[in-house]
Amino acid sequence: MTSETFAHSLPAPPDDGSPAWEPLLRASQAWYAAHRSLDVPPDSEDAQGRALAARLEQLRDIRAGTRDGVLTDAQVARLDRLGMRWHSGRDVLWERFYAAAAAYHRAHRTLPEDPQFVTEDGVLLGAWLTRLRTARRLGLYCSYLTAPHIAALDALGMAWERFDVLFERNYHSAALYYEVHGGLECPPDYVDDAGVKLGAWLQFLRAQRRDGGLDPLQVRMLDALGMRWGSKQDNSWDTAFSALRAYVSRTGQTDVPAALKEGTIPLGRWYRRQRELHAAGRLRQDRAARLQSLGLDLAPEDHWGLRFRLAKAYSEAHGGSLNVPHDYVVEGVWLSKWLSEQRLMGEGKRKKQLTPAQRQMLESIGMVFGRTHADRAWEAHFHAVKAYVEETGSTRIPADLHDGSANLKSWLARQLRRYREGRLTAEQVRCLAALGMIPG
Repeated sequence: MTSETFAHSLPAPPDDGSPAWEPLLRASQAWYAAHRSLDVPPDSEDAQGRALAARLEQLRDIRAGTRDGVLTDAQVARLDRLGMRWHSGRDVLWERFYAAAAAYHRAHRTLPEDPQFVTEDGVLLGAWLTRLRTARRLGLYCSYLTAPHIAALDALGMAWERFDVLFERNYHSAALYYEVHGGLECPPDYVDDAGVKLGAWLQFLRAQRRDGGLDPLQVRMLDALGMRWGSKQDNSWDTAFSALRAYVSRTGQTDVPAALKEGTIPLGRWYRRQRELHAAGRLRQDRAARLQSLGLDLAPEDHWGLRFRLAKAYSEAHGGSLNVPHDYVVEGVWLSKWLSEQRLMGEGKRKKQLTPAQRQMLESIGMVFGRTHADRAWEAHFHAVKAYVEETGSTRIPADLHDGSANLKSWLARQLRRYREGRLTAEQVRCLAALGMIPG
């Protein structure tokens, strides 16, 4: 019989639930002639074999009374002559795996612990035993893991309640990672040298604990390795909060500078973001309470206050200077433009005026009112020269030294010429003399 004829000889079962008998018998005879057996694997490589396996399984169910259909004694006898096996495929699988477990027990007086253990003839015994433990704990596969099957495994010393061997293997991998890195903050796609997908496993454990499915002892074992149970976002927030708490404890300051960085954490920017979230009603209450416990004010900054804070941070970082580069932008604020507007308002050149308190705050960080653009440019160049002299201890200015808008050696030469001509102000003379550039 050709494969094409064989395929067409397997019609769909009739309405009574039993496969069409004669075509099925012919297909069975053809398979037996080719293989000397009717143990047709359900995962056969060819479609005809898989189809025959499904129909023979229907006959087994009919004879067992678990499926409607008609199967006469004569039909049973004809299949028996072909070596028909009447117990189900599930029973065959059970017998194969159980036989392997019994053989291992006879040799070792125990059952294998390694979930990846494979017998010499290819039986995945370790994985099978692991699945059975999980199935019994969760109440799965009840038609497969029957009371007689459980009793048979008990006779081999099956340990149903001991830790999942997968947990033990992966925990060992986690411990090795901890020894090297001092924590368990590994990437989600991290795989160790032994092939353990540690990153994915740790994420699975976090989800299991949230669902209440992790043993308390397993939790304590992982806690000992510094396991952080929150999400990646929770862990990131906790890290930033810990850094902020350390800063407040160390300095006693609750006014967090905008440019503050602790290690790689932009702490000033992070704190500002928390205040924005709080103002929008989007900061979790427990997080707000933790921040307020440090004495921090979560009230949002006003428009002017935010920009003043940025200007103050710049002044503190540049020795009290407010000579901000024209294109300097920080946290989305064009700071030089804002300072220019404040100066003009303070000099009465805008309709809107500074309040006395605002004027005083700006003067406290180095703003001087009543200066021309040329005055401010002179101050900027002088501060650049001063910074070089203080850093190097030399008053010899290199020919290629620039501050972004002028060559400083050329600028200084012009100031010496103006000094000789008597065209510098008394304040400018005092500043240059203090640096040793001209006689005091």
